[in-house]
Amino acid sequence: MSGENPPPLHVAILSFGYPPIRHVCGTRAGEMGPALVALGFRVTVVTVDWRPSGENSPPDVVERGVHVVRVDPREWLATFDPTRAPCSTEPESPIAVFRRLRTLRHILGWGAYATWARRALAELVAVHARQAVDVVWAIHGDDSCHEVAMRFSRTTGVPWVADFKDPWNGGRIGPVMWGLRWTKTRRRLKTSAALTETCRGQGELDAQFGKPWHEVWSGYDEVAMVRVPTVRVSERFTIGYFGTVNERHCDFPLAARSLGVWAAGMSDPSEAELHVFGYCGDIWREALARTGAGQWPHVHEMIPREEAFSRMKGVDVLLLLPANMGRWGAVIGVKELEYLASGTPVLCVGRMAPEFRSLFGGLPQLVEAEDETAVAAFLKDEHSRFQAGLPSLRRGEVNSSVVARHAWSAQAQCLADVLIGVVAHRQARPRIVPLTGVAAGRAS
Repeated sequence: MSGENPPPLHVAILSFGYPPIRHVCGTRAGEMGPALVALGFRVTVVTVDWRPSGENSPPDVVERGVHVVRVDPREWLATFDPTRAPCSTEPESPIAVFRRLRTLRHILGWGAYATWARRALAELVAVHARQAVDVVWAIHGDDSCHEVAMRFSRTTGVPWVADFKDPWNGGRIGPVMWGLRWTKTRRRLKTSAALTETCRGQGELDAQFGKPWHEVWSGYDEVAMVRVPTVRVSERFTIGYFGTVNERHCDFPLAARSLGVWAAGMSDPSEAELHVFGYCGDIWREALARTGAGQWPHVHEMIPREEAFSRMKGVDVLLLLPANMGRWGAVIGVKELEYLASGTPVLCVGRMAPEFRSLFGGLPQLVEAEDETAVAAFLKDEHSRFQAGLPSLRRGEVNSSVVARHAWSAQAQCLADVLIGVVAHRQARPRIVPLTGVAAGRAS
């Protein structure tokens, strides 16, 4: 009937990570999905089943308004443990040459999670058969989600948007493998309608693929941040680090040296503590032991998000290591915004992304330190005020307005605009491929 509202767009999100996994790989999909539902979209997520063994929960459930379809790797990998690293759905090979061949196969084929990807495609095809999907948003933590989206789009004609939560050109591979990865990425992206990027530097690099790109940051939960209480982890002067450390955190050695130098200059190093929350405690211990400050790190398991917010608000300094991509700048993740939203002084060791600096560089709680002297000067000043019983002059307000404008709700609206534009463009130039039994069979 004329005048009736059109049905809501059905968005399918492909993501290797999704709650309950506490790793950042599940955060972008886990927050964007419900935020899109709040904006009026119908949302289905196809992901890995990260629920603990023995729950006997159905694979298809509705959570926070999102239809979540989980593929359980325990069906083909008995050793899969969703609570422990490595978080992989594929068996590992102990032989180096086999690992290199496997990397080549990943680049040229289904990505690192091939078995899961094949099952995910079959599930996405089944979802589409029950309720037509209008657009797919495929999150790149690895190539596998983009491979699934490409194959699904070729089968059904449904447009897809390639998201780069993690850059396609990360990791340590030689020039030959890099060239193959670029070629394969270009081939996949030819079928995409647009790209979404978490930072401007990577977006400008990926413009080479000839697709429109849009900056969609990973946001943060502004409601939870203001609601949770402030909880201190120690009565001593505390530095907090939340998350992991990998090869992209190229300023990590500088951070470890700087902390060691500052500790060596203290009359009593036990007056300060470093509290690490995440999977990188051993890395911090080893690095600080080489500086003579091996007693500093207090290592904690990964904790739930709201508890992490309480701890962020309760430490005296938050340590930030930008994930650097060389000449393309730094990647902006979830933690950066959470840090700033807490109001706690943030010590950024190394150069932050240019857009991050331009937006937030004027906040009192953010300090960028590029050498040991700058790190030591900042920590000395903060520690002196702490010893004197004085509040930090750099502590800001929780959820300052400039930070809150980048929360999940705002970023979901940015994503929604992209998805609506893609669907409108496809409807103006339709390419409908009927979902036949033959087409569905390709997913298996």
